[in-house]
Amino acid sequence: MHPGIEPLLDRLGVADHLHAAGYVRHTEVWSGWGGAMQFVPYGEDANGPWQGYQAIRADFDHRLLESARTRGAHVLAGKVTGVLFTTSDEVAGVMTSEGLVQATYVIDCSGGSHTLARHLRIPMMRYSPQLVARFGYVNGCFNHPSPSICSDQDGWIWIAEVEPHRYQWTRVTEAHNRPDLTWIPYGFRDSEAESSRSADVTWRLAKTVAGPGYFLVGDSATVLDPSSSHGVLRAIMSGMMAAHLVIQRLCHEADAQMCARSIKSG
Repeated sequence: MHPGIEPLLDRLGVADHLHAAGYVRHTEVWSGWGGAMQFVPYGEDANGPWQGYQAIRADFDHRLLESARTRGAHVLAGKVTGVLFTTSDEVAGVMTSEGLVQATYVIDCSGGSHTLARHLRIPMMRYSPQLVARFGYVNGCFNHPSPSICSDQDGWIWIAEVEPHRYQWTRVTEAHNRPDLTWIPYGFRDSEAESSRSADVTWRLAKTVAGPGYFLVGDSATVLDPSSSHGVLRAIMSGMMAAHLVIQRLCHEADAQMCARSIKSG
């Protein structure tokens, strides 16, 4: 994750909790984009060098979810099967495998599955050829600089140590050049590789990202260049903005109702 995420984690009050997780931190990336490998620092300020995070996704998600739960969020594990509407066609909640969930606003954080966009039939506009990321983990040693990103004629490869002697790799290519299921990057040939997976990372944007009663945030709204490492950063920023707008609107409506009651009683 890009260092720019740190002030957002501070704002959300979860930075100390995440620091306690002991995630790998790094002050730079080695880049071989179209040439020889170069050391590219993130930068620094009066507090010292900026540091990115290498977090195990499942642990990171769990910690954020538990933080939300301790602040009063009610967490359901069901899957969304439909959308509820008011008589004026505003989104009013969702149907799930756990039952109906009514809501003044629905914020879709479902990622690349675009759950709400699919149910609302919002078109996804594409801005690149079909791109596929194959990614996985390898246990062992890597005798090259990391984290690193390196391009070639077919795409690019990202490699980073996420835990001691455990590396995550991502290979992004156009769909017709995707590597097979057994492929791992050079330098890991004699290491213990875990099963790899793939994801559609084609650049795309929902034609509408907000409307009456709903917001799309993060990858549910837009999937952009994964080589920038800004995906989680954009997800948290857009989620915070959606929450800000919801609170602003609810407060405005509450003030208007209070004003109306005052006029009526006066």
